Amino acid sequence: TAAGAGVTILVPGEDPPVSVVRGSALDVGFEFKLGNQGAASSLVDVVFSSPPYPGVYDYVSEARAFRELLTRHTDTGGVALPTLRGRAAGTDAANSSPPTSLFLEFKVPSGRDWPEEFDSRAELGAYKAMKRSKKDLKGFPAAWREKEAAWVGRVASHVKPGGAMALMVGDGPSVDGLASLRESTIKCGLLTEVAAASIRRKATSNGKGPPPGNRRTEHLVLFLKM
Repeated sequence: TAAGAGVTILVPGEDPPVSVVRGSALDVGFEFKLGNQGAASSLVDVVFSSPPYPGVYDYVSEARAFRELLTRHTDTGGVALPTLRGRAAGTDAANSSPPTSLFLEFKVPSGRDWPEEFDSRAELGAYKAMKRSKKDLKGFPAAWREKEAAWVGRVASHVKPGGAMALMVGDGPSVDGLASLRESTIKCGLLTEVAAASIRRKATSNGKGPPPGNRRTEHLVLFLKM
């Protein structure tokens, strides 16, 4: 996609070609081809990801707010894209025009009529969604586990047999991230956990909260597809 062009420009020319696909992990159904050799495939060797934490952040809302801020600080409502340099000078990639971006080119509406890409209701595990479900204490965790199981199963189906998935997940206010992820991988029936490491949240010496850099418990888990 045009939005992914910036990533390909930043890759050194001697490295293997890059294929960038923009879409939802809940609906992975793409095929890609690296270079001019071999047939297109929808299978990968490795997945490495840090998905959203349950009920911790509002990525989409923050993106909307930042996009509005950018518009207020420009005269035309647009933002000039910086030139990206990632390959040797004189190459076609280095001399090409900067990539376009849905985020930067989108014209901010005067009201609340934002397009689907900026709709936080579809965001996985948003903090706003957790706040809306406070009256239903089981609602948010149940919805989270349902969506997590869906994307884990979908993504795992695109991993080659013998391939790996390494996922960094965090705990939320009402969800144990590690337990939830393990439950999701069991449901999909495609992955076997082989290793896990956790960074535990600790209180400071005065007992007033976690020290800087250790805001919440996080888990890095490695799975293999058998």
